[in-house]
Amino acid sequence: MARKKIIFVIVEGPSDETALGVILNKIYDSNSVYIHIIHGDITTKNGVSSDNILSKIRAEITCYANSNHYNKSDFKGIIHIVDMDGAYISDANIIEDTSVAGTVYSLTSITTSNKSNIIKRNRQKTANVNKICTISTVWDIPYRVFYMSCNLDHVLHNKINSTQRDKQRDSFEFAKKYEKNVTGFLSFISESDFSVKMPYDESWDFIKKELHSLERHTNFGICFNMIAYCGLNCGKCDAYIATKNNDDALREKTAKLWSELNHTTILPEHINCSGCRADGVKTVFCESICAVRKCAMQKGLESCGDCPEMKKCPILGAITANNPDALKNLKKSLS
Repeated sequence: MARKKIIFVIVEGPSDETALGVILNKIYDSNSVYIHIIHGDITTKNGVSSDNILSKIRAEITCYANSNHYNKSDFKGIIHIVDMDGAYISDANIIEDTSVAGTVYSLTSITTSNKSNIIKRNRQKTANVNKICTISTVWDIPYRVFYMSCNLDHVLHNKINSTQRDKQRDSFEFAKKYEKNVTGFLSFISESDFSVKMPYDESWDFIKKELHSLERHTNFGICFNMIAYCGLNCGKCDAYIATKNNDDALREKTAKLWSELNHTTILPEHINCSGCRADGVKTVFCESICAVRKCAMQKGLESCGDCPEMKKCPILGAITANNPDALKNLKKSLS
């Protein structure tokens, strides 16, 4: 059996790990992927600058790799989640009030007893974030950074100034809520009014403007792009939903329906799929029969949206003719 690949996840605090750890392990196929999470805000650590932040991130990964006798080839990717903390707002929106203990965030301002410290922190954080949001690899491992704004508690719980006790309680409840409802989490993080549904680079341009880094926004949904090669959304497929939620009743229902539609025998145990472009188990059709998937993989394409023959492809046309959203998804990949 092939050795599991590692997805290395960097979050800012222990409550972030509590909220997301179980869910990430459910999203990624546990037979082929191992999730390892560390926490700490590297973007504001003393001595970390845009000149050395990449080497600091690399040091975290190589330290873990060396301690566990891994090579870079053992890693599938790096997911880095950062809180925005209003880092990109104007200094004029930072209010000094000596009666305030700590730092208080709102949708329009940061109130603090030491304005100069917050300005200094914001300068450091923005310089470092500006650096890491433009890179695609660290130690030759695919890397992407995603934001929670104003912070993770704001996005997940709609609370902007949580106490440590609140953070732990809310994170536990969040993980409990979505542990057996992965598709619900994917919908929450990708389709809510705070979800930034833009291409990756554009999502970063957005958060840097006006007061967006104080407001409730996240681009984390981009991390879970479930769009198949043909443009269909695997996240809405009953086989995917049954797999991720381990729903045997849905497996039986889907097997019966697909058997009738395809005039063949499909058993409930055949209804297991991690998604067209994801690692892990596939339905027999996706794995061995789908002509679109075979063609795109042979050409090394991210999706049919990258193919110059997309508009005149009869196989794809048969799909998009009955599924206009698939064509919209492919056109988005071209933008």
